[in-house]
Amino acid sequence: MKNIFQWLKKSRNLHSGANRVPASKTLLCIDADNISPKVFLQEEINLEQFSEIELYCNTTTPSRWLNHRDYDRAIYHLAKVEKDAADRKLTSRLIQLLIDHNETIAQYKCIYICTNDLGFSRDINNIAKRLPIAMISKEPLLLGIQTLSQAIRVNNSNQSLIKTNHQLIRPMMRLNQAGAILRANGVSYLKLTPYLVKNGFEVDTKSSLITSVPTIN
Repeated sequence: MKNIFQWLKKSRNLHSGANRVPASKTLLCIDADNISPKVFLQEEINLEQFSEIELYCNTTTPSRWLNHRDYDRAIYHLAKVEKDAADRKLTSRLIQLLIDHNETIAQYKCIYICTNDLGFSRDINNIAKRLPIAMISKEPLLLGIQTLSQAIRVNNSNQSLIKTNHQLIRPMMRLNQAGAILRANGVSYLKLTPYLVKNGFEVDTKSSLITSVPTIN
């Protein structure tokens, strides 16, 4: 009887939530009409890290992706040749992931969404409140969504951002002035000083002045 009790206890523990196998898969959803197939190669992002890759595009787009063997295992979700048709398919996928919350969170340790389309910002913000979402983009407004688990810049967006700011933000400018310029240009950030330093600016925190701006090659 004692052995039977121990077996039942062990069996119950194996099936309890505390012993559930952690999520191990990663899903990459690409807005293929909006992103170049070369973007991951240029940024040296290893595609092998993604368990599943899904491409959302209209019927005229796949040919440029099929030319790259790196995407051979991708699943294509094709839409009609009309404006925003592929976007609607990707939106539907995000909604489905959100609906299947319990199943999704048990299956995927991270869901990567790659797009530069600001039209997805509300959907991404909502799903990232419940699922581990990482954003891959060059758009600061998408990368600045606070509910994201991770944000990855691509397409040399850092450099283009620096070039834009270099024309506007100058040495000996006050931090509040620089912040106002960034916000006026649609740039989102959590804390201004770390954001500027990360992008190549030098800041004197005591005087709240920018002492140096990035050098543009």
